Order: sequence, then structure tokens, then C-alpha cells
Amino acid sequence: MTETCHLPAESAGPDDDDAVTKELWAALGHLRDGNYQPGESLCTVLDCRAGTSAVQWQSALLHAIIGLLPPPETPCEARASLLAKILNLRYVTGCTQEQTAEALGISVRQVNRLQHEAAHRLAVKLWERHQFGEQPETRSVDPGTSAGAESWQAQMMQEVLSLSKHGNVVTDDLALAIGDALAIVRALDGSFECPVQQEPPITPIAVRIHPSALRQVILAVVRELLRVVPHAEIFCEVEVAGEQAIVRFIAEGFLLPHNPAFDSARELLLLSCGGSISQAHDTTGFSVVICLPICQARPKQITVLAIDDNADLVALFSAYCEGTPYHVIQARAGREALDAVKDHQPDLILLDVMLPDMDGWDLLRKLHASPFCAGTPVIVCSVMADKKLALALGATTCLRKPVWRQQLLDAFQHALSPAPGKA
Repeated sequence: MTETCHLPAESAGPDDDDAVTKELWAALGHLRDGNYQPGESLCTVLDCRAGTSAVQWQSALLHAIIGLLPPPETPCEARASLLAKILNLRYVTGCTQEQTAEALGISVRQVNRLQHEAAHRLAVKLWERHQFGEQPETRSVDPGTSAGAESWQAQMMQEVLSLSKHGNVVTDDLALAIGDALAIVRALDGSFECPVQQEPPITPIAVRIHPSALRQVILAVVRELLRVVPHAEIFCEVEVAGEQAIVRFIAEGFLLPHNPAFDSARELLLLSCGGSISQAHDTTGFSVVICLPICQARPKQITVLAIDDNADLVALFSAYCEGTPYHVIQARAGREALDAVKDHQPDLILLDVMLPDMDGWDLLRKLHASPFCAGTPVIVCSVMADKKLALALGATTCLRKPVWRQQLLDAFQHALSPAPGKA
């Protein structure tokens, strides 16, 4: 990150505004790096000692990001909520800019711009909290704890960071994951007289949390509930409310003798995805609610058959398509391509006209005559680009090599649009 934000003069000391902001940017870029040490100014506003362990400052910074999120039931400024969600998706959940844009329904360019504004707001909040002596809502680590005796929260943070190293992992089917966790509860202790009854949703719900972390949260919550009221019949409901998946465990007709302890589950959920756990009870019974960030429906994969003998170029096209619905497969020659359309039935064809065994223009005619791809859009891509000839032979458009990423993706979108000739 190269852009630098400046804290307002009234919120910072004469030398601390640039220091906090620059160190915050650097720390956000190294939030999953166990060897990185943030600067002294950032450690100060995070209430961590300089030279502290990575787990401690990372945990404190993650809690600060999560602290910007308003509670679901609290009205708030729309822009402030959007900025908080961007930071949460990018740095707590670990989403890419493309995934964040998809989740929020905005462009990647907007995400890039707004995350700078969001980080600026976070820097202001951190400095104001330090300046006015406010304590964070959730303290992950006692600043006085010695480096060799980390708290259980810090140890849990280390586990979460370890999971995040495997990328942005998503649980594809929330109800199925809950069912697996409940099966483990029954296997662990068959003495519970009334098992949890689950009412699965009609369609799968994907949530942004590692399946292992989600399972541990469900296990901890259910086992604690059954410990507190072992004879209760507990029902589980799953629904979607806005951008969240709601998992609700309900025990009707039972009052809690004392509040169950969900500390470890709450901390794990918070650090893994920014989710939350709440509970309520009245004269009819009690309920525990788990809120999880949902994923937008994953787009259908679009298969692109690249007919080109240049393997390096096709590899480049595949790299262009990373983070998009497009999946590129290669056919190195004309005859191989005719077999490939039968086996793969691609959604789109990218055709070079200089092939080792067949003229590309002749192959274009054969492709349109094939029953396996008669209606498949074809984009001619060659150093010998002849757009007039390509269109005359039925191609959707024609690209001249070399081709840049946005050119290629624009051509794909144009070819697959309902009326590509009018795009």
C-alpha cells in the first residue's frame, strides 16, 4: 500500500499522526505474518508493548477492526457501516478485493478506494481511544502478560492465524456442517435424553469461516447448552438475514439456571470471521443466536477452450482469469480442438489462426458446423488478426496479440452477452 492517510490535527499529536497511519498500513499488510513487528506508535495505540509477540498485536488489531462493526440491531450511518464491512472482509475474513467487491455489490475500484478511507477511520479511532483513555470493548491480551506466558485468547489467535494461511476458506453448506457437528456431540456423549433437532434450510448457505473453526464453535455452544440443561429438547433453525446467516438454538419451556459460558466459542468466532454469539431468555424458554457472514452465491464456472499451440501464452490467459468465473483449458492443434469440444463442451472458444496442423480459418468453419459447439461463441485471437474475415466466418470478435487482461475479459463478457453484436 503506497497511499498515506493523515489523521486530523485535532485528533493527534504533532509527530504521531503520520507515524500511526503509516504503521497501521504496514501492519494491515502483514496481519498474517508471524515475524513482522509493528512500529512503536501503533503498539502504543493498540496498548501493546513494542517488541510484543505477533499474536498479541495481531489479536489487538483484529479486535479493533471488528470493533468498528455496528451491532446488527443498531442503526448507523450507511457509509460507516460499509467502511467497517470492507475492513472486516479484507483483513478479518481474509477476502481478496474481488471477493469483497462481490460480497458488497460494489466494484473492485471502489473497494480499493474505500479501504483506504476505512483504514484512515480506524487510525483515528485507535488514536482517540488512546488519547482519551478509553478501553477497548474486548481485551484480547493483558498488556502486562509476559511474552512467555500468553493467554488463552492469544493462543486461540495463533490457531486462527494458522488456519488463515491456507487461504480464504469457506464453508459451502452451513446446515451440513451443523449436522456433522451435532453427530459428533451424540457420538461423544450418548447420555443426552433429547438430541438437538435440526431444521435445515431449503437451499445451501455458504458462510465465510473455516469449516474446522465453525465446527468447534457449534460443538462448544451445543455441549455447553446440554450441560446447563441436560434434559432440554433443543431445536436448531438456520436462516439468512441480510448479509448474515443466523443459527438459532432454541429450548422451549426451560429457564436457564445460570448463564452458559460461551467465552471460547465467542472468541473463536470473532477472530475467525467477525461473527457473534448472543443469548436471550423469557418465560417461554431461551435461545442462543450465532451470526455468521454469508458468501454470495458462487458464480457458475465458464469453460474457455483456448486453441493455441503456445503453452506459455495459454498459461498467461489462465493467470488473467484468476479470481473470475472463467476456467481456461488448452487444445494445441485443430484436431485436438475438435475432440476437446466433444469432451468438454466449452462455453467459449479462443482461437488462434496459426496452428501446426490446420488453418485456423478452416477450423472456425468446422467448429460452427460441429453439433457440439454450433452455437458456442468464438473469439479469434492471433497476430494475424483480420476482424472482417473473422466476423464473416461467424466469430464474435477478433483480438490482435499481444492481449492484455482487461481486453481479454471484456471480449469474454462481450461474447457471452445476450446480444453480443449490440454490446
